[in-house]
Amino acid sequence: MDVVNNIESIVMKIKKSGYCFIENYWSQEQCKKAIEEINTLRKQRNFFTESLTYIDSSGILISKGGDLRCRKSNLILSTAKFFYEDEKLRNVAKSYSQCSKPGDIMCNLLEYDEKTKKNSGGEWHCDTKDRLQLKAILYLTDVNEKNGPFSIIPFSKKYIQDDSFIRKTNLRLKKSFIEKFQKKDIIELIGSQGSLILVDTSIPHRGKIIEEGHRYAYTFYFYDE
Repeated sequence: MDVVNNIESIVMKIKKSGYCFIENYWSQEQCKKAIEEINTLRKQRNFFTESLTYIDSSGILISKGGDLRCRKSNLILSTAKFFYEDEKLRNVAKSYSQCSKPGDIMCNLLEYDEKTKKNSGGEWHCDTKDRLQLKAILYLTDVNEKNGPFSIIPFSKKYIQDDSFIRKTNLRLKKSFIEKFQKKDIIELIGSQGSLILVDTSIPHRGKIIEEGHRYAYTFYFYDE
């Protein structure tokens, strides 16, 4: 079965595991053009914002994310606009949940910095607690275990109903929540340039701390109708 062109199969995979991973969704040429546009935008205009950082108890500088982000990049970049207009992704969103209204495309660039721990999205968290939430994440570069892969804990959603595991702001999860799981329970989604992740972000997730290199990506946000 051609998963890429089968909406029902994609939706079933998300409902079963929390995500669907599709390789070679974009070509290398498309990804390279997107990277060129992002790099040009970064040089010409100050559209990017960076997550805040803080000092932990041991004096280490920790980033609440740390990736450079540009929201609504679909209004600026032709490749982001192309991703935004993808009818297949829109149909997946409509078939999956009421969270299907196209929002915007965020482009993000995560770069290794030996002085700062960085990742995309900050600590383990869920975007919502009481409803489904779909996002589409497109890797514009090769992503391995060292340059900040998107990570998720499938089948863990039932535990977030216990408010004792959740901090008061932004549905950030306490260390006691993560300690419930073993390393094998955490799925790191690594893949080649052009890979697509369709994921329900009401399930606990984060970007892994980057250890080397860089990672470019587009994220397609969907909201409630």
